[in-house]
Amino acid sequence: MLLTSFVGEGGGGAMQLVTLTMMEAQLGADGLRLLLSAPHCAAESSGSSAPGLRQDTPAVAIPHALGGLRGLDLGGNAVGDIGVRVLAAALRDKARGSGEFGSLEMLGLSGNKIGPDGGRALGAVLREGALPNLQELDLRGNLVAEKGAVAVLGALKSASGVSGSEREAGLPNLRRLYLQDNYSIGVEGARALAAALIVHGALEEVDLGKSQIGPEGAKALGSALEQNATLRTLGLERCAVREDGARYLAKMLERNSTLETLRLGRNGIGDRGCFALAPALASNRTLQIIDLRTNNIGTEGAKSLEAALKESNNTLRQVPLDGNKVAQDHITAIASLAGAVRRLSKKSRGSDG
Repeated sequence: MLLTSFVGEGGGGAMQLVTLTMMEAQLGADGLRLLLSAPHCAAESSGSSAPGLRQDTPAVAIPHALGGLRGLDLGGNAVGDIGVRVLAAALRDKARGSGEFGSLEMLGLSGNKIGPDGGRALGAVLREGALPNLQELDLRGNLVAEKGAVAVLGALKSASGVSGSEREAGLPNLRRLYLQDNYSIGVEGARALAAALIVHGALEEVDLGKSQIGPEGAKALGSALEQNATLRTLGLERCAVREDGARYLAKMLERNSTLETLRLGRNGIGDRGCFALAPALASNRTLQIIDLRTNNIGTEGAKSLEAALKESNNTLRQVPLDGNKVAQDHITAIASLAGAVRRLSKKSRGSDG
């Protein structure tokens, strides 16, 4: 799929490319190399042989129009580690030369068979500050694993330096990071993210779903979020958090004052995990959604959540519990209590207006 967006005019009357989406275009590493290095797009070339570069592509010299590019989505192109190294080299060259890519705010690399080596290559160039204005990085559905994730997350930590050179490096403006469905980011990946969360001043949303961070990874993230004041959404579905991890996250919820959405589906936290979370939910004043679907929660765990909502929580709006061993009347009661918060919030906003 090829989608482009243009605005205004560039030099010589050429349209300025703003976003370029080439999802599932079968680029591969060779197609990506041609896209980044050819003087003109396929429509102007004399018969492109690279997969994914269509003959009906708009007649625009893509590499010469990247100065103002704000979005680049290359998802589903199987570029692999070789393709990421090609991209990293291009980013590095442009950063040192013309400054193209400097305005990029979104980079999508989901579903590209990127492994640990590709993660390290990408992490290295990001730490150098090649994309200082990047706000969203999408690496879903790859194979970066622990070492690749640690390398990428190091770019967030490097953005917190106090000296002039360090302050320009890394990803100081990153707000959304999607790492879900990678192969076992693991405990060390969670610890790398935790270290970044303590010092990074912009990150608002992170998804680590299917990352196998375990209870110790949850512990590291919980400790960091006791100090972090920017993150609003954290996705931890299928991360093997378990009962002990739920306890660490509960401790965090007692102190954190910015997190609004916590997704914990399919983590096996059980009733005891709910017992730990319930008092934290009663005291927390910012969390609006906690997803607890398919967690081996029974009636007693549901009762503890229900009691917490009745006691004093006035912010929680959604508590999905599907896929647990909970009677429908408890699910209905919890949904009703959360729904009352939504209705009260709407009424309050209406009266303020």
